[in-house]
Amino acid sequence: AARLAALPDQDRPRPDPVFTLRAFRRPAQGEPAEG
Repeated sequence: AARLAALPDQDRPRPDPVFTLRAFRRPAQGEPAEG
């Protein structure tokens, strides 16, 4: 049960920084498609 609770917990904070890094690199190239 501890593993199941740790999966969704780590899955949420992971996509957060990933999306921020991609969003910053996308507009830098000139493709503001995500806003």
